[in-house]
Amino acid sequence: NSPNVAAQALNQERSSVLLEATATYNTSISDLDLNMVAGTTYEEFQFRGFNALGEGFFTSGISVDRLQGGFDSLVAIGSSRVQSQLASQFFRVNSTYKNKLLITASIRRDGSSRFGENNKWGIFPSAAIGYKLHEGIALPSFVNQLKVRGSYGISGNNVSSNYLSLNGYEFFTFTNPDTGQEQQGIRQVRDANPDLKWETTTQLNIGIDYSLFDARVTGSIDYFHKDTDDLIASLNTAGSTGGTGRIVENSARMINEGIEFTISTINIEKPNFTWNTDFQFATLRNEVKDLGNRENIRNGNLFASTFTITQPGQPIGSYYM
Repeated sequence: NSPNVAAQALNQERSSVLLEATATYNTSISDLDLNMVAGTTYEEFQFRGFNALGEGFFTSGISVDRLQGGFDSLVAIGSSRVQSQLASQFFRVNSTYKNKLLITASIRRDGSSRFGENNKWGIFPSAAIGYKLHEGIALPSFVNQLKVRGSYGISGNNVSSNYLSLNGYEFFTFTNPDTGQEQQGIRQVRDANPDLKWETTTQLNIGIDYSLFDARVTGSIDYFHKDTDDLIASLNTAGSTGGTGRIVENSARMINEGIEFTISTINIEKPNFTWNTDFQFATLRNEVKDLGNRENIRNGNLFASTFTITQPGQPIGSYYM
């Protein structure tokens, strides 16, 4: 048998279902225009996988049609199935007053099967306001449009692995002390956490949009502050609590804030020649505020030495020598 001849068969199936229902209502009251939307959605995701591997064939001509022809101890099979659900209800209202004042408000209620029994649902409100200064006050003649705006809201994130709120198990091989033979067993590697919940991001945005000189100069100035809380992390637990000593919790927090500036100019505009200029500038400050019961997280290695570190008070993934 040649250990260099191997074949593998792999089959994966992904499916999803989306059910969605919305209702829209529009009305006008004097100078106020209203648009309201309410709805509900349900999504289900499923993955199935199967793989079989054979090694040690005496010829490469057998391939995947006879995986059982490989050396017995080198034939392996595996299968998996993952399923998750996401349900949502939402309501949004957009209002415009005299084509000058713009107000939007919304609220969502989202539920995910990925979280603990006590915290599957989260509520996420948001609001935004904008005012067209060029429609309401006298401005210099070279100003075509000038709008100030602000928004504040909370959003949720459920992008994590499935089943993290449940006890976790793995297969392992051990030698039976009575018979001396190898046997397969199953052991717990993660404790359940029924309180595992949504990661949440609270964000504030303040901005100005402008258009000058017959729209030959346009751009925006923005300030944002983003506070991400309840980040999901796998942590060590105190030995006195029993269990496996590992649990997935909402424990980390970090902030991002900065300023963004954009400007676009039309320098020359002729039938056969156009010259445009675009300029962008941004600053970003990132700071880790909390890592739960861990002092830091180290990643990577450079000549066998850790080279990035994440710790409270510093940016995420700082270089560490």
